[in-house]
Amino acid sequence: MRRQVLLVVLAIGTVAGYASAFRSHHHRDRHRAWKEEVADLCVSAAQRRFDGAAQHEDVGKKAGAKP
Repeated sequence: MRRQVLLVVLAIGTVAGYASAFRSHHHRDRHRAWKEEVADLCVSAAQRRFDGAAQHEDVGKKAGAKP
């Protein structure tokens, strides 16, 4: 009886350990993907801003405006 209880407790601990490791790994992957998504968003926003500023400079030069 005591041996069976010990085996059940060890089995539950093993399953819980694997579940915890899987959850942690899954969380890290999701967090990494989120960080990459935010970084891509920031880069694209900066590129749009830079491209917009360059277009405005070109428009001013074409119209003969002084800098």
